[in-house]
Amino acid sequence: MYATVGHDDTGSIVVYGPHDTPAIAPNDGAVTVAICPAGAADGTTGTLAEV
Repeated sequence: MYATVGHDDTGSIVVYGPHDTPAIAPNDGAVTVAICPAGAADGTTGTLAEV
């Protein structure tokens, strides 16, 4: 899963998604990031599970 992170006209951060495939963001400073699957990270510490 992927999400696109960018900003709106007020400068606030906005997140669009989830997407099944990486989205190509327009050249406006937005980035596409991978989202960890459920259970891959500890919700209290953010530590990723061992592969």
